[in-house]
Amino acid sequence: MPSGRACGDNDGRRGLLSLSTFVDDEGGYTTVAMAVALLVSLTLVFSAAASGWAMARSAEVQEIADAAALAGSNSVAAFSTVSQVSDACVVTMGLAGIMVLGTGLVVSAIPYVQSAAPQIMKSGHDILNARNRFATSAAKGLSQLERALPAIVMANSASCVSANCGDTEYVGFAVPFPQTSEDIRD
Repeated sequence: MPSGRACGDNDGRRGLLSLSTFVDDEGGYTTVAMAVALLVSLTLVFSAAASGWAMARSAEVQEIADAAALAGSNSVAAFSTVSQVSDACVVTMGLAGIMVLGTGLVVSAIPYVQSAAPQIMKSGHDILNARNRFATSAAKGLSQLERALPAIVMANSASCVSANCGDTEYVGFAVPFPQTSEDIRD
C-alpha cells in the first residue's frame, strides 16, 4: 500500500520530499531515517561525555582555586595573629606598669615600708618606658609586614597551586583586595 501524496504529474511518481522517502511501502523506516536517528543519538552521547569531562575538569580547577584562596587567607590570618599578640603584649605591659605604680603609691602611704616606694615607682616607670619602646618597635615592624602582605599572599597561594596541581600543570595565585566599610555592611 503506497503512502504519501503524489506530487507533480499524474504518472504516479512521488516527489522527493514526500513521506515515502522515510517510510517504505511496508510502513517501516528506511535507512536514511535510521542513519539520521543514529547520528542524533551519537551526537547526544558524545555531547554528554564532553559535558561530563568539562564539568570534572572545572571541578578540579575549582578545588585548586579554593585551596589557593585559603592559602592566601592563611597569610592574612597569620598577620592578624601577630598583630593581636603584639597588641596584647602592649596592653599587658601597660597594665603591669600601672599596677606597679599603684603599688608604689600604696607603699608610700605605709609608714614602715615608705623607703621602698621610690624604687617600686621607678620600676613602674621602667615598665611603662619598656612598653612604649616595644609599642613603637612593634608598630614599625607591623607596618613593614603589612606592606609586604600582598606579596606574601600571592607567593603562598602560588606555591599552593603548584603543590596541588598533580598531573596537570596549573599556574595561578590569589590577589588580595582590601575590605572596605561598604563590604562589611553588605
